[in-house]
Amino acid sequence: MKKLMIVAVMAVFWAGQAFAAVSSAADGSAEQSGLKSLARKKWTIMVYMSNRNNLASVTMANIAELESVGSSENFNVVIERARVLPKEGEYGPVERLYIQKSVPKEKSQSIVLQSRPGADLGDWKEARDFVDFSKNNFPAEKYLLIIWNHGSGWASDGKKPIEGTSGKTRGIAFDDVSDNHITTIELAALLEAAGGVDVFASDACFMADIAVNTEIAPYTRYIVASQEMTRNFGYDYARILNKFDKNPDMSAEGAAVALVDSFAEFYDWRPYLYSQVGLTMSAIRADVVEPLNRELKKFTAMAMQSKDSEAVKKAFKKANVFSTMDAVDLYDFLSILKKNTSDAKLAYECEKIMGYVSHRLVVKNLARGRHSGVAHGVSVYMPHEMYNLAYDKLLFTKETNWYDFTHYLFKLTKKPR
Repeated sequence: MKKLMIVAVMAVFWAGQAFAAVSSAADGSAEQSGLKSLARKKWTIMVYMSNRNNLASVTMANIAELESVGSSENFNVVIERARVLPKEGEYGPVERLYIQKSVPKEKSQSIVLQSRPGADLGDWKEARDFVDFSKNNFPAEKYLLIIWNHGSGWASDGKKPIEGTSGKTRGIAFDDVSDNHITTIELAALLEAAGGVDVFASDACFMADIAVNTEIAPYTRYIVASQEMTRNFGYDYARILNKFDKNPDMSAEGAAVALVDSFAEFYDWRPYLYSQVGLTMSAIRADVVEPLNRELKKFTAMAMQSKDSEAVKKAFKKANVFSTMDAVDLYDFLSILKKNTSDAKLAYECEKIMGYVSHRLVVKNLARGRHSGVAHGVSVYMPHEMYNLAYDKLLFTKETNWYDFTHYLFKLTKKPR
């Protein structure tokens, strides 16, 4: 039987803003109500909170930060999250909310736009639908998408293939209820299907990886992410929104830099939070990723042909490594090689790529604690024990011959393939 849908539409004003209010009811579903912006604003900021996991307790704190500023006449703030229930490990419905300024410890003024019964927050198609929904109902000149959750970089090391089907692997947006998440290739698929965004940011660990960047670069202008683990507190959303409030006309690059600056401002007052693992966050230009990869392809061929294999071996052993233990800082690796090689052509190629990273690719970089001075904004897969064949499925490997290069490094250090 076809569902009977009753829809009522009326013009309303909320906090001085014009909206079309939509309420609908369908048999078998709860009543849903939403607001559709009648004005095209400067920015729409979308936060996709895959919070059905051990980060659930942080959800309300981050939403409170968002509500301390709220949407304005210049920007919309839309989120998706699962309602967190008092009993640990239990969750209410997945909902989409329009964030309004609210007084702490009083009733939230944010508006539930839509309830999503049965939604899987680890499904890239759900995230894609969230972006589509936000764009269609809250149009803007520019769009920022933040994915809030655990992150583990590019790789597939479990049941779920990196292309994405079922089971566990590395990626982002882990949902413990569905036992699903978004892989690197699926992340690119959701951005492409949603028509791209001006800025894509990961409020998650380990996502500032050149392989991740390569997959998503065609569908965004700027990428903001961390090379290292991030603390559970993540971004300071109040600081972020305050920067948009003060400068709603900021460019996409300005927004990406603002995210890094707000992260630094929060954690620079709290060094104890990163004393063990260090702290990183960077903003990169997506359109520089492809030309950088072309240079890396030249570099891998040159390095494997160089007679100065000892310098390559030393750089491999000494480059700054992150907590994943299989990713190193690309710039630091090249810097060590450049300083130690007797091969002038190889040294020149290292310097050329280092210039790409520091002057073109990375527009803002934060490195504190043990990563200070040795983390420059982008990581690269350089395993010391075993190569993960899933890496071959990524564009970065195909564009740079990284498979051959990593196996050359294994040969130099006599490590198993």
